[in-house]
Amino acid sequence: MAKRAAAAWRVQYPYILMKNCTEEQEDKREIYYQLVDLGKNPDPEEVSDIIGNRSWTVCVCDECGQETKVVVSIAAGGAAGSRICVECLQRAIRTAKELLKKEQRGNEAAGSHK
Repeated sequence: MAKRAAAAWRVQYPYILMKNCTEEQEDKREIYYQLVDLGKNPDPEEVSDIIGNRSWTVCVCDECGQETKVVVSIAAGGAAGSRICVECLQRAIRTAKELLKKEQRGNEAAGSHK
């Protein structure tokens, strides 16, 4: 994640390359240039220090709160979305399958009473 921090920062804050920025936007621009200056293989701790938190260098599951190597981003309607780890995603799929089975059994039972 640290390798993509500068590019991701630029996507998150596209206005940083505009000439006329507000003071807050100037701060974001300065952070961007500091990230770029770290080079192609930045130390994740340096990235975190520049940004002020670890959210750009560590994957954390929004469901269980655990750090993980991989998350899946689930978004609807252009929202930022939730980042879910594999374990939580598998648990959600199992739960959904169980609910579908219960619904199917309920529909079959209702059909047999007609």
